[in-house]
Amino acid sequence: MKKFLSVILSILMIITTIGVLPVDSLAISGNYSFGDTVYHYYDYSTDTLTFSGKGELVNQNYDYNADDPIYTHISKIYPTLKKVVIKSGITEISGELFYACKHLEYVSLPDTLYSIGPAFCGCTSLKKISLSSKNKSFFCSDKGVLYNKDKTIIYAYPASAPAEKYTLYKTVTLISQYAFNDCQNLKELTIPKSVKQIELYGIGDDNSLKKINYNSTVSDWRAIKVAYDYIEMDEGEGDDDYYDCNHSYEYCYGNNKLASVLTYCSDGYVLGKHRLYESISEPTFYHDGENLKYCRICDYYISTVIPKLKSPSLSSVTKGKKSFVAKWKSVSGIDGYQIQYSRSKS
Repeated sequence: MKKFLSVILSILMIITTIGVLPVDSLAISGNYSFGDTVYHYYDYSTDTLTFSGKGELVNQNYDYNADDPIYTHISKIYPTLKKVVIKSGITEISGELFYACKHLEYVSLPDTLYSIGPAFCGCTSLKKISLSSKNKSFFCSDKGVLYNKDKTIIYAYPASAPAEKYTLYKTVTLISQYAFNDCQNLKELTIPKSVKQIELYGIGDDNSLKKINYNSTVSDWRAIKVAYDYIEMDEGEGDDDYYDCNHSYEYCYGNNKLASVLTYCSDGYVLGKHRLYESISEPTFYHDGENLKYCRICDYYISTVIPKLKSPSLSSVTKGKKSFVAKWKSVSGIDGYQIQYSRSKS
């Protein structure tokens, strides 16, 4: 009888111990699938989603209540997600896996990863993409920006990276899909001559970009293959094709920023279909000047006023026997000053 009571008490102690575990803070979800051999758990205390296992990481969750079955995005499954950790063993990340995870700030990628899609489009709070130092064959993370190993392809620029200016490496030949689509702080992007192709939404319209610098000629810029969206242009089936922005269309659907942001080339300017030439009339003390960028093929132009110069005013004049000292308030935007001296009282 005593032995029986001892067993009961032991069981009760185990149950009591298990009962106080923080089960609400860590959830292993069996209702959602992200690959046949992939496991995941979500830590609600830190809003961290961790993936482990082997093979391809892919969204296998559908909303069958919709008219057409569509993916149930991770952003709806875990709407407060802030951090993603992908463990060694995962080799591929397919599709727009973390689409519109607007609170996601940090992503950690494994050494085994060798393929990735436009996984972070719509992640407007993303600050950094880190990569295992053991992944030396396929990718590299340069200050949080994801490239391939040789830095010939840029895959993702974190949308909420703090920098206002960014210069691509001179080795880059391809700006991949959604690479610069959702930038929140980036104002100026410098693109090297080596770039030959910009994929769909590589420089989309959902970003803060104000200026593009291109380190070569207008002709070279127009030779870059730029993806555009057939569907938005109502021109038939297909997701994308290429054209060279050479007076073909007014807007680059799928890469709209190329039609609304001025591109500074070494021998001129480009804005969408327009090649712009520059004419400057210098300001004087009496009249404003003008910086005029105009298209020679159509009537399009951009006119920027250069404010007239402020007149310098003397603050003091000190006479000497054979000389004098004059002081005046300096004026910006001029090359120098001319002093005229007369001994006539009139």
